[in-house]
Amino acid sequence: MINFYKLLHNDKDIKYIVDLIISTVSDKKSFIGIDFYENHILVCTEIAYKLAIERNANIKNAVIAALLHDYAMHDTKKDHEIIGGIYARKILNDLNFEKDDINTICQAIEHHRDGILKYKDKNDLIISDADAISYIIKFPFFEQYERNIHPETADDILMNKIDKICDIITPGGLDLIKKDCERIKGRLEENKNEKSRSKRLFRKNS
Repeated sequence: MINFYKLLHNDKDIKYIVDLIISTVSDKKSFIGIDFYENHILVCTEIAYKLAIERNANIKNAVIAALLHDYAMHDTKKDHEIIGGIYARKILNDLNFEKDDINTICQAIEHHRDGILKYKDKNDLIISDADAISYIIKFPFFEQYERNIHPETADDILMNKIDKICDIITPGGLDLIKKDCERIKGRLEENKNEKSRSKRLFRKNS
């Protein structure tokens, strides 16, 4: 089995896509930067690679779908999964991929936010699981982002995100992150309660 990082650099199609993503997110006009690629897209892709091996799925398709699953976020934050499927279809057509592979990859991208709530296809679930797992693995990165953008409501936003992850991830995927999810939610809840106590104390002393 080829090593993950060798696959990224030695497969010409995958290397082209990696270079395209890095070039795109490095543009000053992009909504996401190279830090998002390194802390989420790349992590998600390595997880998808491992899940594809474990679940006997097409490794190359899983890697490409993971690489492109958030690609559209460079210029939109609304319906990025749908727009991402459109972008991916054009990229893969330009690379002369087989129609069935294009459909498989694009479907996984379009449904990566739905998980088991709507879909049972193992290719879709590999990407939705990888996306969810990578969020928990790299939680400090996403937590810092939310605290910078929404300092007053970050705890609620983050807890809601974790709840959604637990709703859409497969049972096997959840087993990998359940303890981490519980630990993170416990810390967020305590942080939220501490803020409430501080506000009550401030009002009392005012």
